[in-house]
Amino acid sequence: MEKINSFINTEITKGLHQLDELVLEIAQFIRLDIAERIWPIVKQQRLLLLTDDPHLATHLRFQQHSLQQHLSKYLNYRLNAVHIKLISLPKARPTPKITTFYVTDNTANSLLDAAQDIEDKELRESFKRLIRMANRPQAFD
Repeated sequence: MEKINSFINTEITKGLHQLDELVLEIAQFIRLDIAERIWPIVKQQRLLLLTDDPHLATHLRFQQHSLQQHLSKYLNYRLNAVHIKLISLPKARPTPKITTFYVTDNTANSLLDAAQDIEDKELRESFKRLIRMANRPQAFD
């Protein structure tokens, strides 16, 4: 059986490793711990830095020119421009609260039978409350 690493293209791995090194070099230049806050894209001699932190984006914009010069020397590759874009993170959808649940007659009767056989009084009462809370027309005692 082959290892999972054998399925990953080595060129992709090299590219991701280079981007990680670039992020670390930018973090050292800025002197902030921003490794998880920026995502670089290098295309056509332009560096696009995506960030979700508005303060960091402002900080990067003030040092944009010196960052461009530093990275050109570090990469030994002429960068024509460095652009900083502020992105918003996708908002999490609120999970709906489950206030009622539906129980069939067979399930309710099975739970009631199971509750009668339980020796622990608290657990037996919990089962009975569970059956009472269900969206059913009759309540079990």
